Amino acid sequence: MSSAQLKELATHAGGMFMVMWLVGRISIDIPGSSVPITPQSLVVIIMPLLFGFPTILGLILWFVAGLLGLPVFSGGAGGVSILASNSGGFVLGFIVIATVSAWIRNWAKQRPLINGLTAFIGMHLLLMIIGLTWIWVGSFSVIAMETHILPYLPGLLIKAVIGSIIIYAVNRINPSWIG
Repeated sequence: MSSAQLKELATHAGGMFMVMWLVGRISIDIPGSSVPITPQSLVVIIMPLLFGFPTILGLILWFVAGLLGLPVFSGGAGGVSILASNSGGFVLGFIVIATVSAWIRNWAKQRPLINGLTAFIGMHLLLMIIGLTWIWVGSFSVIAMETHILPYLPGLLIKAVIGSIIIYAVNRINPSWIG
């Protein structure tokens, strides 16, 4: 690996780590909803779409740092106990959806608004499936449409629209950035 490639890998991995740590502190209340929007899933999809597979290394470092107790997870949480909670499957699911996002980045670039929106909705639904499966298998809580699915849909749609607009804008400004 050349020094330029190593520098790019370190920049993208370090950037992903820092962005995940920072956005874990953000929570936006939606009027009429009991569940706030957190931007971590948006970041986990958009960074690999823009920068590819090197961001996944940063995400894995973020995950390991959190497991080791650093307060990098949502709300400043950290520690292995995250895995024995409702959040565990979602945190693990971040790695899966980031990998899929990096893999489909050239496809998303072809039609950034349509494919981008499809990617963001699809990745969020995949994340919900992984997270809810984790909750079900671990018996961490009783899964109900009213508490585990419906409250999250407005945030999912808002993040999907924002993400696809960002991908579209980036593609218009600098088409070589994606892919």
